[in-house]
Amino acid sequence: MQKNKSVDALVHFDALAHSHNFVYSLYSNTLENIKKRGTASSPFEVVINLEALIKLVYLEKNVVVQERSFAAENQLPFIKFNEDKIYLNVLIKSTW
Repeated sequence: MQKNKSVDALVHFDALAHSHNFVYSLYSNTLENIKKRGTASSPFEVVINLEALIKLVYLEKNVVVQERSFAAENQLPFIKFNEDKIYLNVLIKSTW
């Protein structure tokens, strides 16, 4: 991923994924903004699997899994870099 001031958090997350050896995908809104404008703004969204989430929760201090204060609040866990949030959408393998 190329370095760009508006996506420093994504560059940092990419390095984190490499260091913890997991694969992620940019979620549709983040990906579309990068494709259309060449940049994106926080909050970002990525998709990871359950194993990657468990690694991040136990190995990184800046992962936040919060309880909802009100119904419309985003319940997704997120990782915070400086003032930017990256929401973690989690894929769970089906047994069907």
